[in-house]
Amino acid sequence: MVLSGVFLLTAGFSFINYYMLTIGVMLIFAAVVNLPFFKLKKYSENISVERTLSSEKVFALDFLHVTVRIENRGSVIDYLEFIDEIPKTFKIVMGRNSLSTYLAGGSKIEFSYIIQPRLRGVYRLGPSKITVHDRLHLNSEDANFENYSEILVYPPYDDIRRYGQIGPRRVLGVLFGAHKSKDKGVGMDFFGIRRYDPSDELRWVDWKATARTGKLMSREYETERNIKLMILMDSSASMCSGDLENNKFEYSVRAAVLLSQIALSRRDEIGLVAYSSKIDVFIEPKNGRRQLFRILEALARLSPSGVSQTYTAVQYTVSRLRKNAFYIMLTDLESSAKPLLESVKLIKAQGSELLIISPFTPWFEAELYSSPVEKALSVAVAEELYENRQKIIFELNKYQIPVLNVGPGDYIPTVIAAYLKAKKRGIGIT
Repeated sequence: MVLSGVFLLTAGFSFINYYMLTIGVMLIFAAVVNLPFFKLKKYSENISVERTLSSEKVFALDFLHVTVRIENRGSVIDYLEFIDEIPKTFKIVMGRNSLSTYLAGGSKIEFSYIIQPRLRGVYRLGPSKITVHDRLHLNSEDANFENYSEILVYPPYDDIRRYGQIGPRRVLGVLFGAHKSKDKGVGMDFFGIRRYDPSDELRWVDWKATARTGKLMSREYETERNIKLMILMDSSASMCSGDLENNKFEYSVRAAVLLSQIALSRRDEIGLVAYSSKIDVFIEPKNGRRQLFRILEALARLSPSGVSQTYTAVQYTVSRLRKNAFYIMLTDLESSAKPLLESVKLIKAQGSELLIISPFTPWFEAELYSSPVEKALSVAVAEELYENRQKIIFELNKYQIPVLNVGPGDYIPTVIAAYLKAKKRGIGIT
């Protein structure tokens, strides 16, 4: 800047050009006087940034309101540029996460924006970046504020919300064509009328039926049988294949969330085991509202990695349950068959039943291929995967273990239908 100023000043004198003289003087002044003066003010040290979130926990596809407050405790700032960094999977739906403004000394400014997280997980907002310019924009100062805000994003609530809007009875009875399994006992739903027994309470006597038949008759009610359900979720790296938001693992998460909601609404006990190279999550089967949030939080923090160690996970689970249950395993069957067969033996030895629901990789990757070459290669890969899968299914059938192949369109309905069928049969009764 000094050399440029000297050059323009010399050229201005030589050619008697006042414009060049003026620019040269300004450059020399900016370098010799204004720059040190600008740096000595240390604007960034007198600026504080505070971020406030409407919530630190939110469901994917819901909205999060962010408010940012910037305070200048120093001298006047002629031009301030500010940007608040957000994760790549977040979408700004209203407002802006950046600001350009004048900020007087000892003043504050506040702005806000609304973002939408697209995927479940643990994320951080930040850092905040500022750039301070002088009045002529000849000098600037950059600074980063490591003011991170952690956000826990639950799996999408859309499926649960739709289930709640439709109604439990209708979504289970009409949409899936199954009804709850019941036993005679003390309950709220009428079952029938029978002859009075001396052990019956008088409040169960049906006086109209008694008057009609001339004999004492009692009303019977039905009670629903509760089952114990355990979700075994493969969280290995192979489950990530497919679109970022619609891969095999994300569909498994959605299915697990909706299954948990439906089972808990019917007072069943439900638990979760997520496994890869280790046991990533273990939640013992329980019922109650809190169990749903335990499962939601665990699934939100889960990140697929490593290889599938099915036998280790099943051995760990069986040793802690000690009672029969109904196991639903969500896995792509792309690991070795031997550990899976050993796992089946453990579950069978406990007196429990197992159902494997398996997302087939090519069905989740079909939309990713556009060129004819890619499609031809995908068909070849699909044939090989299907052949290996059929060998594993053949071995599993020897132990009477059903395997259901699913794609994006039928994954969730298949999981729910499997639960309802088990409920009707009374598998895993507690």
